[in-house]
Amino acid sequence: MGTMRRQALAVMLTELCKLAREHRVDAVTIAGDLYNQYGVIPQTVELLASQFAALYPVRVFIAPGQADPYLPNSPYTVYPWPDNVHIFARSVLERVDCAPGVSLWGAAYPAGRGHMALDNTRVNGEGQHLLLLHAVQADRAGLEQMFYVNDAAVRSAGFAFALLGSAHEGRLTPESGAIAAYPGSPEVLYPDEQGGRHGAVLLTVEDGRCEPTWIDTARWRYVSRVVDVGGCSTPEKIVARVLDRLEHELTTVHSVTLMGIPQCPVIAADIQRAIATKTDVHVLVSLRLDLPRDLDSLKNEPTVRGTLVRRLDQQTKGVRSAEDVAQQRAALHLALQALDGKKVLWNEIDPD
Repeated sequence: MGTMRRQALAVMLTELCKLAREHRVDAVTIAGDLYNQYGVIPQTVELLASQFAALYPVRVFIAPGQADPYLPNSPYTVYPWPDNVHIFARSVLERVDCAPGVSLWGAAYPAGRGHMALDNTRVNGEGQHLLLLHAVQADRAGLEQMFYVNDAAVRSAGFAFALLGSAHEGRLTPESGAIAAYPGSPEVLYPDEQGGRHGAVLLTVEDGRCEPTWIDTARWRYVSRVVDVGGCSTPEKIVARVLDRLEHELTTVHSVTLMGIPQCPVIAADIQRAIATKTDVHVLVSLRLDLPRDLDSLKNEPTVRGTLVRRLDQQTKGVRSAEDVAQQRAALHLALQALDGKKVLWNEIDPD
Protein backbone atom coordinates (compact mmCIF):
# COMPACT_ATOMS: atom_id res chain seq x y z
CA MET A 1 0.00 0.00 0.00
CA GLY A 2 2.88 2.37 0.74
CA THR A 3 4.11 2.28 -2.85
CA MET A 4 0.61 2.96 -4.16
CA ARG A 5 0.16 5.92 -1.82
CA ARG A 6 3.50 7.43 -2.86
CA GLN A 7 2.55 7.07 -6.51
CA ALA A 8 -0.79 8.72 -5.80
CA LEU A 9 0.97 11.70 -4.20
CA ALA A 10 3.19 12.08 -7.27
CA VAL A 11 0.08 12.13 -9.46
CA MET A 12 -1.49 14.67 -7.10
CA LEU A 13 1.48 17.00 -7.59
CA THR A 14 0.89 16.88 -11.33
CA GLU A 15 -2.82 17.57 -10.85
CA LEU A 16 -2.15 20.55 -8.57
CA CYS A 17 0.20 22.10 -11.11
CA LYS A 18 -2.44 21.49 -13.78
CA LEU A 19 -4.97 23.33 -11.59
CA ALA A 20 -2.60 26.28 -11.32
CA ARG A 21 -2.32 26.52 -15.10
CA GLU A 22 -6.08 26.14 -15.62
CA HIS A 23 -6.80 29.02 -13.22
CA ARG A 24 -3.99 31.15 -14.72
CA VAL A 25 -2.58 32.00 -11.33
CA ASP A 26 0.16 34.59 -10.87
CA ALA A 27 1.93 32.57 -8.17
CA VAL A 28 1.88 29.27 -6.31
CA THR A 29 2.61 29.26 -2.58
CA ILE A 30 3.68 26.34 -0.36
CA ALA A 31 3.69 26.79 3.42
CA GLY A 32 6.12 24.04 4.34
CA ASP A 33 6.26 20.25 4.74
CA LEU A 34 6.74 19.82 1.01
CA TYR A 35 8.83 16.73 1.77
CA ASN A 36 10.36 14.99 4.80
CA GLN A 37 13.99 15.94 5.34
CA TYR A 38 14.83 12.55 6.86
CA GLY A 39 13.24 10.40 4.18
CA VAL A 40 13.37 12.40 0.96
CA ILE A 41 15.06 10.75 -2.03
CA PRO A 42 16.65 12.47 -5.05
CA GLN A 43 13.85 11.29 -7.36
CA THR A 44 11.28 13.16 -5.24
CA VAL A 45 13.24 16.41 -5.39
CA GLU A 46 13.75 16.03 -9.14
CA LEU A 47 10.00 15.47 -9.62
CA LEU A 48 9.18 18.59 -7.61
CA ALA A 49 11.71 20.70 -9.50
CA SER A 50 10.54 19.50 -12.92
CA GLN A 51 6.89 20.20 -12.13
CA PHE A 52 7.71 23.69 -10.80
CA ALA A 53 9.87 24.43 -13.85
CA ALA A 54 6.96 23.48 -16.12
CA LEU A 55 4.89 26.22 -14.43
CA TYR A 56 7.20 28.98 -15.73
CA PRO A 57 6.62 31.94 -15.90
CA VAL A 58 4.39 31.38 -12.85
CA ARG A 59 6.50 31.80 -9.73
CA VAL A 60 6.56 29.29 -6.88
CA PHE A 61 7.13 30.58 -3.34
CA ILE A 62 8.12 28.14 -0.59
CA ALA A 63 8.25 28.81 3.16
CA PRO A 64 10.11 25.78 4.60
CA GLY A 65 8.34 24.03 7.46
CA GLN A 66 8.98 21.67 10.34
CA ALA A 67 9.43 18.49 8.25
CA ASP A 68 11.45 20.26 5.51
CA PRO A 69 13.56 22.83 7.39
CA TYR A 70 16.03 25.06 5.60
CA LEU A 71 19.35 23.45 6.57
CA PRO A 72 22.88 23.47 5.08
CA ASN A 73 22.39 19.90 3.84
CA SER A 74 18.72 20.10 2.83
CA PRO A 75 17.48 19.85 -0.77
CA TYR A 76 16.55 23.52 -0.50
CA THR A 77 20.24 24.46 -0.33
CA VAL A 78 22.04 21.74 -2.30
CA TYR A 79 19.68 21.24 -5.25
CA PRO A 80 19.62 23.64 -8.25
CA TRP A 81 15.96 24.73 -8.17
CA PRO A 82 14.42 26.38 -11.26
CA ASP A 83 14.69 30.15 -11.59
CA ASN A 84 10.95 30.62 -10.97
CA VAL A 85 11.21 29.05 -7.48
CA HIS A 86 11.81 31.35 -4.51
CA ILE A 87 12.63 29.72 -1.16
CA PHE A 88 12.47 31.83 1.99
CA ALA A 89 15.77 31.01 3.67
CA ARG A 90 15.69 33.05 6.88
CA SER A 91 13.59 32.76 10.04
CA VAL A 92 12.62 36.43 9.84
CA LEU A 93 10.00 37.85 7.52
CA GLU A 94 11.20 38.76 4.03
CA ARG A 95 9.20 40.69 1.45
CA VAL A 96 8.95 39.86 -2.25
CA ASP A 97 6.66 41.13 -5.00
CA CYS A 98 4.57 38.22 -6.30
CA ALA A 99 2.13 40.10 -8.57
CA PRO A 100 1.33 43.72 -9.52
CA GLY A 101 0.20 45.48 -6.36
CA VAL A 102 0.66 42.35 -4.22
CA SER A 103 3.53 41.74 -1.79
CA LEU A 104 4.25 38.40 -0.16
CA TRP A 105 5.99 38.12 3.20
CA GLY A 106 7.48 34.78 4.22
CA ALA A 107 10.01 33.11 6.48
CA ALA A 108 11.55 29.68 7.01
CA TYR A 109 10.42 27.67 10.00
CA PRO A 110 13.22 27.89 12.59
CA ALA A 111 15.42 24.79 12.49
CA GLY A 112 16.98 25.68 15.85
CA ARG A 113 15.63 27.51 18.86
CA GLY A 114 13.59 30.63 18.42
CA HIS A 115 10.00 31.54 17.71
CA MET A 116 7.93 34.09 15.87
CA ALA A 117 4.73 35.89 16.66
CA LEU A 118 3.23 38.87 14.85
CA ASP A 119 2.79 40.96 18.00
CA ASN A 120 5.42 43.55 17.02
CA THR A 121 5.05 43.26 13.24
CA ARG A 122 3.55 45.98 11.10
CA VAL A 123 3.76 45.91 7.31
CA ASN A 124 3.30 49.06 5.31
CA GLY A 125 3.40 50.32 1.78
CA GLU A 126 0.93 50.41 -1.07
CA GLY A 127 -0.94 47.39 -2.34
CA GLN A 128 -2.02 44.20 -0.61
CA HIS A 129 0.27 42.34 1.77
CA LEU A 130 0.04 38.57 2.12
CA LEU A 131 1.70 36.31 4.71
CA LEU A 132 3.17 32.88 3.90
CA LEU A 133 4.22 30.91 6.96
CA HIS A 134 4.41 27.44 8.46
CA ALA A 135 2.72 28.24 11.74
CA VAL A 136 0.16 27.07 14.28
CA GLN A 137 -2.82 29.20 15.21
CA ALA A 138 -2.53 30.05 18.89
CA ASP A 139 -2.36 32.99 21.29
CA ARG A 140 1.08 31.98 22.49
CA ALA A 141 3.78 29.53 21.56
CA GLY A 142 3.63 26.12 23.15
CA LEU A 143 7.25 25.45 22.13
CA GLU A 144 10.09 27.90 21.82
CA GLN A 145 10.92 26.88 18.25
CA MET A 146 7.40 27.37 16.89
CA PHE A 147 5.89 30.07 14.71
CA TYR A 148 2.42 31.00 15.90
CA VAL A 149 -0.23 33.42 14.71
CA ASN A 150 -3.91 34.19 15.20
CA ASP A 151 -6.53 36.05 13.19
CA ALA A 152 -6.34 39.21 15.29
CA ALA A 153 -2.55 39.36 14.96
CA VAL A 154 -2.75 38.92 11.17
CA ARG A 155 -5.12 41.89 10.93
CA SER A 156 -3.17 44.02 13.38
CA ALA A 157 0.08 43.42 11.49
CA GLY A 158 -1.54 44.81 8.33
CA PHE A 159 -1.80 41.62 6.30
CA ALA A 160 -4.76 41.26 3.98
CA PHE A 161 -4.57 37.47 4.14
CA ALA A 162 -2.40 34.67 5.59
CA LEU A 163 -1.50 31.49 3.70
CA LEU A 164 -0.52 29.02 6.42
CA GLY A 165 0.83 25.51 6.79
CA SER A 166 1.28 22.89 9.58
CA ALA A 167 -2.27 21.46 9.75
CA HIS A 168 -3.02 18.41 7.59
CA GLU A 169 -6.76 19.11 7.67
CA GLY A 170 -7.68 22.20 5.71
CA ARG A 171 -9.84 25.10 6.87
CA LEU A 172 -10.53 28.78 6.38
CA THR A 173 -10.40 30.92 9.48
CA PRO A 174 -12.56 32.47 10.68
CA GLU A 175 -15.36 30.68 8.82
CA SER A 176 -17.06 33.99 8.05
CA GLY A 177 -14.88 36.67 6.49
CA ALA A 178 -11.79 34.48 6.41
CA ILE A 179 -8.42 36.15 6.77
CA ALA A 180 -6.32 32.98 6.80
CA ALA A 181 -6.28 29.60 5.06
CA TYR A 182 -4.84 26.20 5.89
CA PRO A 183 -5.18 24.18 2.66
CA GLY A 184 -3.89 21.12 4.52
CA SER A 185 -2.34 18.15 2.75
CA PRO A 186 -3.78 17.56 -0.74
CA GLU A 187 -4.45 13.93 0.22
CA VAL A 188 -5.53 12.43 3.54
CA LEU A 189 -2.41 10.98 5.18
CA TYR A 190 -3.51 9.36 8.45
CA PRO A 191 -6.59 7.51 9.80
CA ASP A 192 -7.41 10.28 12.28
CA GLU A 193 -7.99 12.73 9.38
CA GLN A 194 -11.17 11.02 8.23
CA GLY A 195 -13.45 14.02 8.66
CA GLY A 196 -11.10 16.76 7.50
CA ARG A 197 -10.85 18.68 4.22
CA HIS A 198 -7.87 18.33 1.92
CA GLY A 199 -7.23 20.50 -1.07
CA ALA A 200 -5.97 23.82 -2.36
CA VAL A 201 -7.06 27.41 -1.85
CA LEU A 202 -7.36 29.77 -4.81
CA LEU A 203 -6.89 33.31 -3.49
CA THR A 204 -8.18 36.15 -5.68
CA VAL A 205 -6.77 39.57 -4.78
CA GLU A 206 -8.78 42.28 -6.51
CA ASP A 207 -10.05 45.79 -5.75
CA GLY A 208 -8.51 45.74 -2.28
CA ARG A 209 -10.21 42.44 -1.35
CA CYS A 210 -9.00 38.89 -0.84
CA GLU A 211 -11.46 36.15 -1.78
CA PRO A 212 -10.44 32.56 -0.98
CA THR A 213 -12.03 29.70 -2.90
CA TRP A 214 -11.68 26.15 -1.62
CA ILE A 215 -10.83 23.41 -4.13
CA ASP A 216 -11.18 19.81 -2.92
CA THR A 217 -8.45 17.53 -4.27
CA ALA A 218 -8.35 14.40 -2.08
CA ARG A 219 -9.09 11.10 -3.79
CA TRP A 220 -8.08 8.78 -0.95
CA ARG A 221 -9.95 8.43 2.32
CA TYR A 222 -9.81 6.48 5.57
CA VAL A 223 -12.86 4.89 7.14
CA SER A 224 -13.17 3.20 10.53
CA ARG A 225 -14.97 -0.08 11.00
CA VAL A 226 -15.67 -1.86 14.29
CA VAL A 227 -16.35 -5.54 13.65
CA ASP A 228 -17.79 -7.78 16.36
CA VAL A 229 -16.07 -11.16 16.02
CA GLY A 230 -17.77 -12.64 19.07
CA GLY A 231 -18.42 -16.35 18.69
CA CYS A 232 -16.12 -16.82 15.68
CA SER A 233 -14.54 -20.24 16.04
CA THR A 234 -11.81 -19.88 13.37
CA PRO A 235 -9.67 -17.10 11.89
CA GLU A 236 -11.33 -17.81 8.52
CA LYS A 237 -14.71 -16.90 9.97
CA ILE A 238 -13.25 -13.67 11.37
CA VAL A 239 -11.85 -12.78 7.94
CA ALA A 240 -15.23 -13.47 6.31
CA ARG A 241 -16.99 -11.25 8.82
CA VAL A 242 -14.56 -8.41 8.17
CA LEU A 243 -14.89 -8.73 4.39
CA ASP A 244 -18.65 -8.33 4.70
CA ARG A 245 -18.13 -4.88 6.26
CA LEU A 246 -15.72 -3.42 3.70
CA GLU A 247 -16.36 -0.91 0.95
CA HIS A 248 -14.67 -2.26 -2.15
CA GLU A 249 -13.02 0.92 -3.38
CA LEU A 250 -9.30 0.91 -4.14
CA THR A 251 -8.81 4.45 -2.82
CA THR A 252 -10.34 3.67 0.57
CA VAL A 253 -8.20 2.53 3.51
CA HIS A 254 -10.16 0.70 6.21
CA SER A 255 -9.05 0.94 9.82
CA VAL A 256 -10.73 -2.15 11.29
CA THR A 257 -11.00 -2.78 15.03
CA LEU A 258 -11.96 -6.29 16.10
CA MET A 259 -14.19 -6.41 19.16
CA GLY A 260 -16.02 -9.11 21.10
CA ILE A 261 -15.12 -12.54 22.46
CA PRO A 262 -13.99 -14.93 19.70
CA GLN A 263 -13.67 -18.64 20.35
CA CYS A 264 -10.25 -18.87 18.73
CA PRO A 265 -6.86 -17.17 19.13
CA VAL A 266 -6.65 -13.89 17.19
CA ILE A 267 -3.43 -12.40 15.81
CA ALA A 268 -3.99 -9.03 14.13
CA ALA A 269 -1.13 -9.40 11.61
CA ASP A 270 -2.39 -12.82 10.50
CA ILE A 271 -5.94 -11.54 10.00
CA GLN A 272 -4.63 -8.58 8.00
CA ARG A 273 -2.52 -10.83 5.76
CA ALA A 274 -5.43 -13.21 5.20
CA ILE A 275 -7.67 -10.33 4.15
CA ALA A 276 -5.01 -9.12 1.71
CA THR A 277 -5.09 -12.47 -0.10
CA LYS A 278 -8.84 -12.17 -0.71
CA THR A 279 -9.26 -8.53 -1.75
CA ASP A 280 -7.39 -5.52 -3.15
CA VAL A 281 -8.98 -3.28 -0.51
CA HIS A 282 -6.49 -1.78 1.96
CA VAL A 283 -7.12 -2.84 5.56
CA LEU A 284 -5.36 -2.03 8.86
CA VAL A 285 -6.39 -4.37 11.68
CA SER A 286 -6.20 -3.69 15.42
CA LEU A 287 -7.56 -5.60 18.42
CA ARG A 288 -9.79 -4.46 21.26
CA LEU A 289 -11.07 -7.90 22.29
CA ASP A 290 -12.98 -8.44 25.52
CA LEU A 291 -11.85 -10.76 28.26
CA PRO A 292 -13.90 -13.97 28.13
CA ARG A 293 -13.92 -14.27 31.90
CA ASP A 294 -15.63 -12.89 34.96
CA LEU A 295 -12.85 -10.73 36.36
CA ASP A 296 -14.62 -10.18 39.66
CA SER A 297 -14.67 -13.94 40.24
CA LEU A 298 -11.07 -14.40 39.14
CA LYS A 299 -9.96 -11.60 41.46
CA ASN A 300 -10.82 -13.74 44.48
CA GLU A 301 -8.94 -16.84 43.29
CA PRO A 302 -5.86 -17.80 45.41
CA THR A 303 -4.01 -18.48 42.15
CA VAL A 304 -1.60 -16.86 39.72
CA ARG A 305 -4.62 -15.88 37.63
CA GLY A 306 -6.14 -14.17 40.65
CA THR A 307 -2.89 -12.34 41.35
CA LEU A 308 -2.77 -11.02 37.76
CA VAL A 309 -6.34 -9.73 37.95
CA ARG A 310 -5.80 -8.10 41.33
CA ARG A 311 -2.68 -6.31 40.06
CA LEU A 312 -4.57 -5.04 37.02
CA ASP A 313 -7.31 -3.74 39.31
CA GLN A 314 -4.77 -1.81 41.36
CA GLN A 315 -2.99 -0.41 38.31
CA THR A 316 -6.12 0.82 36.55
CA LYS A 317 -7.26 2.80 39.60
CA GLY A 318 -4.58 5.39 38.92
CA VAL A 319 -5.05 5.45 35.13
CA ARG A 320 -7.14 8.23 33.60
CA SER A 321 -6.82 7.36 29.93
CA ALA A 322 -9.34 4.91 28.52
CA GLU A 323 -6.71 3.95 25.94
CA ASP A 324 -4.25 2.96 28.69
CA VAL A 325 -6.93 0.90 30.44
CA ALA A 326 -7.70 -0.89 27.16
CA GLN A 327 -4.02 -1.70 26.63
CA GLN A 328 -3.68 -3.07 30.16
CA ARG A 329 -6.75 -5.23 29.69
CA ALA A 330 -5.34 -6.55 26.41
CA ALA A 331 -2.08 -7.43 28.15
CA LEU A 332 -4.02 -9.24 30.87
CA HIS A 333 -5.97 -11.10 28.19
CA LEU A 334 -2.76 -12.47 26.71
CA ALA A 335 -1.35 -13.35 30.11
CA LEU A 336 -4.47 -15.33 31.01
CA GLN A 337 -4.38 -17.06 27.63
CA ALA A 338 -0.76 -18.01 28.28
CA LEU A 339 -1.73 -19.55 31.60
CA ASP A 340 -4.34 -21.57 29.76
CA GLY A 341 -1.61 -23.04 27.56
CA LYS A 342 -1.87 -20.82 24.47
CA LYS A 343 1.38 -19.54 22.99
CA VAL A 344 1.42 -15.74 23.04
CA LEU A 345 3.18 -14.09 20.10
CA TRP A 346 4.92 -10.72 20.20
CA ASN A 347 2.68 -9.15 17.55
CA GLU A 348 -0.71 -10.04 19.08
CA ILE A 349 -1.23 -6.57 20.54
CA ASP A 350 -1.59 -3.61 18.25
CA PRO A 351 1.56 -1.47 18.86
CA ASP A 352 -0.57 1.65 19.34
